[in-house]
Amino acid sequence: MLACVLLPPTGTLPSGELLRRLFTVSPRVELDGEVAFLEDAGLQRLHGGPSGLFAAIRRALHPHAPRGLALASNRWTAEVAARYMGRPVTVHVGEEALFLSRLPLTALPLESKLALRLLPLGLETLGDFASLPVAAVERRYGREGVALHRLARGVDPRGLLPAREPAQRSLARVLDEPASQLQPLRPALEELVARLTGALAQEGLGVLVLRLIALLDAALPDDDVAVPEDAGPAPRAACWELSLPAPEERAPLLAELLVARIEAAPPGRAVAALRVAAPQVGRLAVHQNALFGELQRDEARRQEALARLASVLGPAALPRPRLLRDHRLEERWTASDEQVAPERAGVPRAGGPVLRVLRPPEEVVPLLAGGTLVGLRRGRRELLVARLSGPRRLCGGWWAQPWERDEYEVVTGDGSQLRVGHDTRAHRWLLLAEAD
Repeated sequence: MLACVLLPPTGTLPSGELLRRLFTVSPRVELDGEVAFLEDAGLQRLHGGPSGLFAAIRRALHPHAPRGLALASNRWTAEVAARYMGRPVTVHVGEEALFLSRLPLTALPLESKLALRLLPLGLETLGDFASLPVAAVERRYGREGVALHRLARGVDPRGLLPAREPAQRSLARVLDEPASQLQPLRPALEELVARLTGALAQEGLGVLVLRLIALLDAALPDDDVAVPEDAGPAPRAACWELSLPAPEERAPLLAELLVARIEAAPPGRAVAALRVAAPQVGRLAVHQNALFGELQRDEARRQEALARLASVLGPAALPRPRLLRDHRLEERWTASDEQVAPERAGVPRAGGPVLRVLRPPEEVVPLLAGGTLVGLRRGRRELLVARLSGPRRLCGGWWAQPWERDEYEVVTGDGSQLRVGHDTRAHRWLLLAEAD
């Protein structure tokens, strides 16, 4: 079920503040102009049903009141109910057509040309339009008329395209009692690192630079327990920093490296509060063995050894290799951007990114808006489409097993470049290739 909220007038609350407030009601929220959609799956016990959900939305937006509230099985029915009923209403599953049949025909998003052809027929309500045979509607009004006919019957295949709650790059905790030894400090440190890396991993990010700030006991005011974002060195606070050679998400390893730094340079006094921050993050790389559901242990050990060396010797001791576009195998790697061969410096690279074909293709969940691909869900990640080209219709197999596929070239909001295919026979969406 989806809840539709007619937001307060424009300018009352900024979009960032609206999202922050609505995230306290549901973890899946989408802002669409002057309306917001919330998914209530799994929230029945938290809010106590539709009335409790509506009350939670009002509390989140207080002192501003929503202009309409409705709960239905799809976004079109929920939005129409919120706009036309004037009171909070719940449309149960299976009752969409009956509920919409009493509303005026002008509730449909009619274009001017189509409205001039429909209104003279004497149709007054959505029920009158929904009662027309779909074949006659298609013959007379085409695909646009069929789409409106489905809306009039309460059929809307569009799903929710939720906004992602931004991951926190800094977490703080005030200790119950000041810790003068390392052992009572470890649980709080491990908890903060685990929460930080877990939130970043949800967005496919890992830590490149990790900073630990410890506010010392004598420096903690009685009336202000906030931990500063960028505390200076002792005597007010102690600071340790890790620079990693590659994005890292393993919380136990990062916590152990921080503990080693604290042992090497202990603070001068007892620690009263901790703050863990990730000023630099990077996108996590996918090892090719992960495509088969396993990772080699030697790769994990190599990354751990590099992280330990970088934490002890510093990031300058381990230059990062960079892959060059070169057909000669011995010249494909260089230590850094500054060490490019003179004959290659300043020469633009030819061609676009190389797509790595996935065999077998990975099945993904499409996010459609009006029949157009606007995003896709890949596992737990949701990728929004920034640029789309296609479709390119491919077919074959007429001699054995016929197949048809529409292929799209997709650039997502985070810069990933993908090739997505729609299997029109099996009604599946597949991730065919991606750029490394």
